[in-house]
Amino acid sequence: NTLVYRDGRAGRIRALQDYQRHLRQLDVARDVIIWHNNWGDRNKDSKMSEAFLLAELEAIAEVGIDQLHPDDGWEKGVTSNSVVPGGRWQNQWADPDFWQPHPERLPHGWAPIVAAAREKGVKLGLWYNVDAYDDYVNWEKDVAVLLALHRDWGFSYFKFDAIRFTTKKGEENLLKAMRGVVEGSQGRASILLDTTAGIRPGYFQGIPYGFIFLENRYTDWHKYWPHTTMRNLWQLAEFVDPRRLVVEYLNNERNQDKYAGDPLAPGAYSPDYLFATVMFANPLSWFEVSCLSAAYKASLKGIIAAYKPHRAKIARGNIFPIGEEPSGLSWTGFQSQVPGEPEGYMIVFREWTERPTGAFQLSYVAPGCYRFTALAGRGGDFTAEADETGVVTVALPEKQSYGFYLYQQER
Repeated sequence: NTLVYRDGRAGRIRALQDYQRHLRQLDVARDVIIWHNNWGDRNKDSKMSEAFLLAELEAIAEVGIDQLHPDDGWEKGVTSNSVVPGGRWQNQWADPDFWQPHPERLPHGWAPIVAAAREKGVKLGLWYNVDAYDDYVNWEKDVAVLLALHRDWGFSYFKFDAIRFTTKKGEENLLKAMRGVVEGSQGRASILLDTTAGIRPGYFQGIPYGFIFLENRYTDWHKYWPHTTMRNLWQLAEFVDPRRLVVEYLNNERNQDKYAGDPLAPGAYSPDYLFATVMFANPLSWFEVSCLSAAYKASLKGIIAAYKPHRAKIARGNIFPIGEEPSGLSWTGFQSQVPGEPEGYMIVFREWTERPTGAFQLSYVAPGCYRFTALAGRGGDFTAEADETGVVTVALPEKQSYGFYLYQQER
């Protein structure tokens, strides 16, 4: 495909995002959610049980996360990721009961989990490992399982993990599985495509079928910094619609000893700041929500309450990376703007920098005076005059703080 655009960098970003949005039309109720997955706390499947999932649902509903998404361990079969030795990554269909609920961990099946989720208004997702054996020859069997989970229990988000293909036939069969789930559910179910390892579809494959699980990062291995995750999102936003990306934030109270003396350590930021770094994509709550401290929950609950009334409008706008590239020492952020409308959204971050102000060039804003209303973070309301370049200056009172704003043209 050839895309024609104008308006320089902003026009190129807009053209690429509009193309991707043409291939997958926005459904706000389906697509604009706060995701959950318990795997980020690295307990693997050791805690998976009916009691654990019910506790997760309680905590999810308390803070305002939209979805329960159990990872590996809900199924009767055992994978190579399990704390139980001897698992497998492929040829699951050698055991026809592999994808039944685990009889000890989920003795009553899905019924109590689904009933509690419906009562609390929480959406349901599920981890799944499509069988890579013989170039995904069993893809139709996998689709049948997933459609039954959707039809019978209401699971509507399926994370495809452990993906690996080495032939064109394998690639084609995997895409057939993705298409089979989406089309078989009349578009109500979506695929979360894990792109973190192996030979897997990339940013521009499978666009009509759902979302991209961007990265695995863990404090346990000293591999998560908020500014590097935000940098990945900021860089990708030049080419990949952030609305398609599911990006993690972690429980920064874990493993603080591994970052001793590091001013950019996860523990140096407030929980709401962590959420804010991925807020203009799809935030992934990459932890066991039931294990969060009361202080973490309170901080998270506040930013989620501020975000939810505006998230549909943010998702409808083109999303632009603004300011400097995140480095831990920058003024950086994101803008959401529907071209031609007199208002939009901006989130800015003052990282570990002594500079009290940052300059941000906004795209598709007409010259004039704008009122910036603070919705969350440490910034207050202010007015700014945008010239023909769209540059505005923002002040924040301290390092490692952020401001989330609705801006509206006054004249």
